[in-house]
Amino acid sequence: MQNLNFLLKEKLERLYDICLEFAKIFHQIQKIQSHLAIDLWQLDQLSQNKGFLGNVTYDDVAKTLHGEVVGINDVITFQAKDADTIEVEFKASVDDYLGFCEAEGKKPQKSVSGETRIRMGQDRHLIVSKISQIRKLGMNDLLNESIDEKIKKEVG
Repeated sequence: MQNLNFLLKEKLERLYDICLEFAKIFHQIQKIQSHLAIDLWQLDQLSQNKGFLGNVTYDDVAKTLHGEVVGINDVITFQAKDADTIEVEFKASVDDYLGFCEAEGKKPQKSVSGETRIRMGQDRHLIVSKISQIRKLGMNDLLNESIDEKIKKEVG
């Protein structure tokens, strides 16, 4: 009987440990879903403000959204308690930055210009060149088409 009680106790302790691990994993999934929702919102909303891109993270301890403009050396930050306000704060921070640059006579930096260089190696370059010739497309058009497909797959 003692042996059975010992085994039962051991199994219950193991079950308890599994439940704790499940709770931790579930919490991580919730955090990832929260970040994913913010990231998708970011792609839809923040990237539309005057050529600046913002990155938003959620501080689950302070229950606050923190953001910063990415892709520039200058520092532009913003924060809010909810998604509705974070967009307003993002735009206000960009406007403050642009006003500061104007007052200082400084040219503002931009997150994106619409142009980028890509290093792909000779072999890949040759393949892309051949495919674009066969399809009667410019290489930029072919690459943009491929990028659009990847974005659609990743973001929806």
